[in-house]
Amino acid sequence: MIIGPLAQWLEQSTHNRLVVGSNPTRPTSTSTEQVNGVVCKTIYAGGGTLDVLQFSINNYMADRADIQPENIEGKYYVDEQCIDCDLCREEAPNNFTRQEEEGYSYVYKQPENEEEESDCQNALDNCPVEAIGNDV
Repeated sequence: MIIGPLAQWLEQSTHNRLVVGSNPTRPTSTSTEQVNGVVCKTIYAGGGTLDVLQFSINNYMADRADIQPENIEGKYYVDEQCIDCDLCREEAPNNFTRQEEEGYSYVYKQPENEEEESDCQNALDNCPVEAIGNDV
């Protein structure tokens, strides 16, 4: 079974993730499942075709120590893992924007109502590289 050797390699690796496939430009949906202690996140784009398959050891969330400097202070933030896929800006356009020169997203406004809170949480839940945090 391929997941066993892959999980073993990831546990021994200095990296906590392996990405196979192309970098998503506009993910349309994701699914996450845990198999033998390995979290598998699948990102689909355009017509349900598989765009990226990501395996992670342990659950990972953004690290406040690696926060992008433009993030406004508050509950939600984006760290340096951001790959500029546009998902958070699509999910929560009132809260996330793009840093044009460097090419990554950041939180420019914290949620001010239930709808924005829900949108930000959806962005966090669906971020393909788990670069969004809310650990305040």
